[in-house]
Amino acid sequence: MKKGKPWLPEELAQLRYLRETMRYTWAYISKQVGHTQASCEITYHVRVKGGRGKIPKKPGPVLGHIVEPSSRPRQHLFDEQARRLAAYARRDLTATICGDPPPGYSAHDRQRDART
Repeated sequence: MKKGKPWLPEELAQLRYLRETMRYTWAYISKQVGHTQASCEITYHVRVKGGRGKIPKKPGPVLGHIVEPSSRPRQHLFDEQARRLAAYARRDLTATICGDPPPGYSAHDRQRDART
């Protein structure tokens, strides 16, 4: 890879063609053009698109939407979580180190409780 080498006009044209026309990834474009991925992305947004150094952020999750009351977690789920966390505090040192489930939450305990 070229490091610190200026961009030639042919490389800029190839960068524009590979990104806009062919829709290739930055990894592929960097191998074809001979510059790093970061250099290709920054040069594209600054010199080709004229973005004054601002690289557009990748879209994230949509925040701020209202959760309908029917899709909120039920209170019994919060209660169960509190019981499970309290059960973790009752484990002995060996169970904690070995990663055993808390008392009453192992498969054996659930199988025994189902029989009674």
